[in-house]
Amino acid sequence: MKRVKRELIKENTEELKELLKKQTKKQLMFRIQMLILLKENPKITLKEVSNLIPVSPPTLFRWWNYYKKGGLERLLQWNVEGYKGKLSKEQLNELIEEIKKGKFSTQKEIIQWIYEKFGIQYSQQGISDLLRKLNIKKKTGRPVNIKKDEKKEKEYKEAIFKNIVKSNKDKDIFF
Repeated sequence: MKRVKRELIKENTEELKELLKKQTKKQLMFRIQMLILLKENPKITLKEVSNLIPVSPPTLFRWWNYYKKGGLERLLQWNVEGYKGKLSKEQLNELIEEIKKGKFSTQKEIIQWIYEKFGIQYSQQGISDLLRKLNIKKKTGRPVNIKKDEKKEKEYKEAIFKNIVKSNKDKDIFF
């Protein structure tokens, strides 16, 4: 296995370790760790580095080429974007407004409305994930005992309130 030219690493290990402490992205942490291992161990190969950090040798070679061509700046570039979704921000805002108006009773109605309005098809799971991402929760009725006595419930709550106030006379009560 061909050894890398460590003299190409311009930064010293202390600088790299400080940079590693400040890093928040795991993939970029691995890239910095690669440089530290190469700098500190003069006889280690990239294949041996792959045994020390959870990265394959071809990826390490690619990272090393990034570093050779553009230095630390090129090595630490992060051009990965997450999935943005099917709907644009304007479409999402329009959907949220319609939901706030109470237009929909079911997720199937939302799926149908999106398809008719924007021509975008969502699955049941897809719309469920979207609504969870938007922090929109379905409203469901809660069971109530049919034998519940409203008058007794009110009396009970008033009695509890009086006990709380009586036992906490010197304290402020917020509820």
